[in-house]
Amino acid sequence: MADRRRAGASTSRGLFRQYYRDDGDRRAEPGAPFTSPDRGAWTEPGPAAGPFTALLVDGSRVTYRWYRFVDQPSFQQYKWSPKIRRLQQFVERLHREWPTDRDYLPPPLQAGCRAAPLFVTPPKCMEAGYVRS
Repeated sequence: MADRRRAGASTSRGLFRQYYRDDGDRRAEPGAPFTSPDRGAWTEPGPAAGPFTALLVDGSRVTYRWYRFVDQPSFQQYKWSPKIRRLQQFVERLHREWPTDRDYLPPPLQAGCRAAPLFVTPPKCMEAGYVRS
C-alpha cells in the first residue's frame, strides 16, 4: 500500500521531487492545519500585510502574508551585509520588468507531479519587491 520513493525517483506516474506516499486512487484526508510560528523569523521583522485567505478548488484554505523580499522568514537565518539593499532593488526591478503572462523556464521533459501555482493579486503598493509566504 505505502510506497515511499526517494527524491528524483522515476515511476510510471512521473517524477516526484520529494517523498510521497502512494495510496492508489484514495484521496488525502483533511488533517491538522499548518500554522506559522508566532515568534522568531515569522514576526521579526514580520509581514508587511496580511493575513489573507484563498480557497482552493479542492476545498482547502490557504492563509498567507506579504513580506518584503529580503524580510521573508527563510532569509532571516543569514547575516546580511549592506548588499541586501542591492538584492531588494534587483527583485523590485525583476517584478516590474518580467511580465507574469509568459514562461521563463521550459516545461519538464518528463511527465510528473507539478504543483499548480496560486496566483493572487498583491496589495496596493506591493506589486514589486514583495512575496507571499
